[in-house]
Amino acid sequence: MARNLEREVDMLRVEVDELRRTVVSSAQMSVRPRLLTEESGMSADEAVVRIFGAFASRERLLITIELLKNPSSAAQLVDACALNTTGQAYHHLNVLTAAGVIEEHREHGGKSVYTVKNDNIDAVKTVISAVKHIK
Repeated sequence: MARNLEREVDMLRVEVDELRRTVVSSAQMSVRPRLLTEESGMSADEAVVRIFGAFASRERLLITIELLKNPSSAAQLVDACALNTTGQAYHHLNVLTAAGVIEEHREHGGKSVYTVKNDNIDAVKTVISAVKHIK
């Protein structure tokens, strides 16, 4: 059983390496891992895993697509993405923010509005487009 697990881990490492090479070789995608590694001190592999992990949830993918269309508050995202509560929205927004995909802006009166980071828009569109075509 341990050998099977080791084999699966090795296979996942190979897949992550292949994804990293694809991401790093793309002119649009190479920016994000470099910036995330510079900001946090993590390796490029860790940055890619964190970004793909952020999109591992249907809700986070829907939130990101909505934020590509319009900057939105958590309450607006609850309605637009059919989420149950603002708490659920904040959970997903925190994951996306930690991954470096989106950022929070404070408006007058303290209301938070979220957007996809400007330097990530092309990369995010590329990732979402690629994921939609995987069968």
